[in-house]
Amino acid sequence: MSTSADKDVWDVEYDDGDEDVGLCRNCVRPFVPYALNDDVEWRDEEDIFHRARVVKIQSGDVYDLKFEDGSIRSNASATDLRRVPLLGEIEVGSRVEFLVDEGYNTGTILHVNVDGSYNIEFDDGDFATNVAPKHVIPE
Repeated sequence: MSTSADKDVWDVEYDDGDEDVGLCRNCVRPFVPYALNDDVEWRDEEDIFHRARVVKIQSGDVYDLKFEDGSIRSNASATDLRRVPLLGEIEVGSRVEFLVDEGYNTGTILHVNVDGSYNIEFDDGDFATNVAPKHVIPE
């Protein structure tokens, strides 16, 4: 990813050639490499994600993964991975950061919905409902 700043907005060009223009600076974070035992989801050729754990760091952004069924995938690229919270880590009362239109905000989980999304109370008293898990991280 490369970035350029102009008046508190960022233009982002991704490694795969896609780009986003005019993102707020709070919407852009540096990439933090995955670590051993991180829970991740790996995207297959059909764009379906599968839960796995990082069991070996090959080099830079290449990892070996162990899936829930015990199978291993070697040489998985970071571009095919995304972070996921540990199961049960985010629950009612958890303090979290989450992505909203204006960037990242902080709040408290009020309810975990059946579909896995969250209802969150912002620190300023406003509310967000049905926030997708991929936009929520523990604080």
